[in-house]
Amino acid sequence: MLLQSYANRARSNVLHSINAYYWGNTGIFVDGISIPDSTSLAQSQIARIKPGDRLPEGTNPVIVLKNDKPYLASSCVGSVLHQATMSNLVNVLDFGMDLKRSIDTPNFLGQFFGLSNDGRSSAPQPHMELLAEGEFDENLVKSVVAKGQAIKLLPKRQTQTRRKLGWWVAIQIDAKTGKRVGVAPHGLNGSVAAY
Repeated sequence: MLLQSYANRARSNVLHSINAYYWGNTGIFVDGISIPDSTSLAQSQIARIKPGDRLPEGTNPVIVLKNDKPYLASSCVGSVLHQATMSNLVNVLDFGMDLKRSIDTPNFLGQFFGLSNDGRSSAPQPHMELLAEGEFDENLVKSVVAKGQAIKLLPKRQTQTRRKLGWWVAIQIDAKTGKRVGVAPHGLNGSVAAY
């Protein structure tokens, strides 16, 4: 019950989403305020639940406990939210990175669903993991491919708009001092507030 209480607080305070593309597909703005198509990305989930039921949580809310006390709370949105969540948790928990360094570190970009740039299209290859050239050591990439994971390398300029399609937000509590440190990704209208 205590863990669920922490999870509910993290979900409501760490991340807010309208479950739509950026400003929605409507393109309607009234006095500078977007009129989004909220939950447009969740229509298949909505069809499976009964009226009045809660929409399943898809933003990977995470609470990490250290010595039975909250140590890290995080959440993520975007099409590669699972990859971004796991990459950042490994960075912080296994490699000891601070939150800022972690979100600035490249991560996997998800399945390759093709491109449509400059009028050129390429066929989707969802069995391939998408990476930006030069973001990971070449020997590491070769080792991953040798173990059976197909990888699609794209020039960095083609992946810049996709690079952070998993936007991870987190708050960490120092167990000794109680100091709270948070992080929100670049390019989003987000800020950090911890108390």
